[in-house]
Amino acid sequence: MTNKKARSMAGLPWIAAMAFFMQALDATILNTALPGMAPAAGGMLPAGGPAPMLAAASQPLPRELGQDEAAALLAAAGEARFAVALLLLGLTTEELVALREADLPADGARLQVGGPARRVLALPAWLAACRPAPTGAPDAPLLRDASGAALSAADVDSMLTCAALDAGLAGAAVISAEALRHTGIAWLVRQGLRFSELAGLVGRPSAEALAGYADLAPDGPKRGLAEIEPLMPALRHG
Repeated sequence: MTNKKARSMAGLPWIAAMAFFMQALDATILNTALPGMAPAAGGMLPAGGPAPMLAAASQPLPRELGQDEAAALLAAAGEARFAVALLLLGLTTEELVALREADLPADGARLQVGGPARRVLALPAWLAACRPAPTGAPDAPLLRDASGAALSAADVDSMLTCAALDAGLAGAAVISAEALRHTGIAWLVRQGLRFSELAGLVGRPSAEALAGYADLAPDGPKRGLAEIEPLMPALRHG
């Protein structure tokens, strides 16, 4: 019996080796065959497939304000009106709080936006009357609190929430700086502006955000900046 049992156990290492071989073969097939199948499947791979081969997925876009909502927000913003307008023009919160008096000439016609996405924006004529009173110091913050310090991101969020509540907008708590910037970008994209020209107006959205904005763009050839209206209706007359 001992010899018979020993003979039956002798095959186990071979069985285990074959199992490991088959597992390795399956992994090789998954890592080599499935990426080639992705285009035929619309770019989608089964769960567990090689993640690096996947195209950038679109990220959920913030809430987009209607033009009547944007106009109501501007009307209710009070001292925050200037900041609200700049966010609707596509500035990020970081760009907004980093602005200095030297970035806005005395005539208020153009704004120099610094940072990684440097650009010069044409401003609506009415906005010059809403600019904060200058201190005469070129390096002074353009947007500042009562103590003269630059506004923080939290200050901006609080100002926007107050304006949204005062305007009676639905979902006031989720009307953020990102939502205002998104509203400005969506206005441009819905007109068919070339995505390559967005950077000159609003900086460079992430690849994930661009995937979401692609769904908002009309079909057909895209248009140049000279062929669209950069200012949304809510910003044309304040």
